[in-house]
Amino acid sequence: MLHTLDLQRFRGFEKYRLSGLAQVNLLVGKNNCRKTSVLEAVELLAAAGHPRVLHQSLQRRGERGSRHMREPVIDVAHVFHGHACAPGASFELSSEDLLPENGKATLKVEILSLDEVRDEAEDWEQRGVKRLRQKMLLPDSKEAVPAFGMSIDMGDPDRRLLLPVLEDHSIGIGYR
Repeated sequence: MLHTLDLQRFRGFEKYRLSGLAQVNLLVGKNNCRKTSVLEAVELLAAAGHPRVLHQSLQRRGERGSRHMREPVIDVAHVFHGHACAPGASFELSSEDLLPENGKATLKVEILSLDEVRDEAEDWEQRGVKRLRQKMLLPDSKEAVPAFGMSIDMGDPDRRLLLPVLEDHSIGIGYR
C-alpha cells in the first residue's frame, strides 16, 4: 500500500509529494489539474515502468505524434515535464512504502543520446526497425531510425530496459 508518492519532472509536475495516503483515497479538483497524472504515476510505478503501461497511458489520452502510419504513433514527450524529449530529460517516481522488502520503490526514466546507448542502438537498427518495416508500420525513411534511447530503471542494473525513441518521439516497443 502506498503512503507517499513523489513525482519529479513527470508530466505537469516539476516536483510534487503526496503523503498521508490510505487504503482508499479521493482525488478532487477542477478539470486539467493533474489528477489523472497522479493515477498514471501510481500505475507506472506499480508496474515497475513496464513500457506497455506507459504506452497505454499515452494512448488513453490520445497523445499522438505526427507520422502517418497504419497504427497511431504515441508521443512519449508528453510524460516528461515541459514535453522535453531530448538527451538529459528525465522523470522520477518513488514511494517509500511500495516494496515491503526494502521500503522504497524508485522508477527513473531518462532520455539518452545514441552515443550513451551505442551497442543497443546498433541492435535496434538491425532487429527492430527492419521488423517494423516488414509489418509496414514504418515507411522506408530516415524517421524510422532511432534518434535517442530511453532508459527505464527501477534501481536494478540487470532489469534496466533501453528502448529506442524515434524522431517523432514514439517509442519502439516492438524492438525487444
